[in-house]
Amino acid sequence: MSHPIIDNCTLKNGLRIIHAQSPDSRAFTLSLHIQAGSRDETEQNNGIFHFLEHMMFRGTRRFPNSVALAHALETLGGENNGYTDYESSAFWIKGNASKLADGFSVFSEFLFHPTFPDIDIERQILLQELAGDYNDAGDLICTTSLGMRALFQSHPLGMPVVGTRQNILDITVADLLAQRDHYYRPESSILVVSAPSPLSQYIKTIESCFGHKWNTSSTAPRRLAAPELATGKTVATENHSDSQLDIKLIFPAHGGSSQKVIAQTFFQRLLDDGIASRLPSNIRERAGLAYDVSCDTSVFSDVGTCSIDASISEDDLKRFLQILKHEIVRAVNDLPSESEMERIRNRYTFAIETLREDTSSYLDYLVWNSFLSSPLTPESELEIAQSLSAADIRSAAQDIFGSQRRVAALVGPEARSHSHELSHFLEDLGKTVAPLKRFC
Repeated sequence: MSHPIIDNCTLKNGLRIIHAQSPDSRAFTLSLHIQAGSRDETEQNNGIFHFLEHMMFRGTRRFPNSVALAHALETLGGENNGYTDYESSAFWIKGNASKLADGFSVFSEFLFHPTFPDIDIERQILLQELAGDYNDAGDLICTTSLGMRALFQSHPLGMPVVGTRQNILDITVADLLAQRDHYYRPESSILVVSAPSPLSQYIKTIESCFGHKWNTSSTAPRRLAAPELATGKTVATENHSDSQLDIKLIFPAHGGSSQKVIAQTFFQRLLDDGIASRLPSNIRERAGLAYDVSCDTSVFSDVGTCSIDASISEDDLKRFLQILKHEIVRAVNDLPSESEMERIRNRYTFAIETLREDTSSYLDYLVWNSFLSSPLTPESELEIAQSLSAADIRSAAQDIFGSQRRVAALVGPEARSHSHELSHFLEDLGKTVAPLKRFC
């Protein structure tokens, strides 16, 4: 199987270009990735990047409303969309390779000439999206938002990407224009082009469409560093008329790209990476307590999180916590077995070795690493993966669960009545594990 040919260059305005040539492809993809997201907001404008993402699809000078713009984008043949995350925002379009020239033109128009019409209509759409995170009483019932807020408190990482109801009601077109002008900067953005032809064939078109000065703001934005987390435990509970309890346990973890982060990923795979991993095999397959139980790590540029999530019946909460505590203590005290290490290493290396076979995933990997101050290559990741020992994985578990900061979020029927039970679980966990004092 032939892999895409990757080229890189930087335009005079600072915009980085990552180009993937796939000669056998009949499609093109254009995407712009901007190193700005909800982490760059304040309490007063939380949600503005997500609002801005939505409004970018509302219309431009050439395409005066959302339907006209959608028609132009969809006529290229493929999909178009955008996203907002904690540390980045992105927009992309896909289409038939024969329409790439039109794609550059329409994408440039979309990015640089939005007019933000019909803001009140989009405001209502955003409020509908937000409504799913709240119950009828107006209480927040999203365990992710509850957990991140409890862990990071007043830091922007603790604020929801979608924002708050009041901010959605208050944000104006002038606010959106100012935010876009300040943060959508070529030097903090990456344009990704995936197409059958070499970059040299259309570099002049790229320079014409994207190589100009984007903004009038002369002061580059500065991102607030990761906070020094408070010690202790926090339990967040909200009642919700559902048939099950949704639980999230969340701990601080390493961020960026390093050997510690890869060891952290190995540990996450020890707990949850297929049915044979510890949490699914013991909580689902043997105990039958949950249809789905997961362990995930979220990695930001300078900090991360490790979270355990499950949906369980109220009657099974005590048993679930008992098994979970056993698995946490086991991970901290005991080395993974040789067979576990072999399984994790094989699955991790398989994912890295086959990364180039999925062009879209490989380009996302390159973008993520390009935004980091000390990026890793697939080759260096493989070297680290081969060198990691069982002791390294246990050390990663001790880093995470030995933290002096521990958070639990619980949403569901009579969730608040279980606050003491969860608080006791975290306190007991702290007595068992937290003397390691890795993260503070």
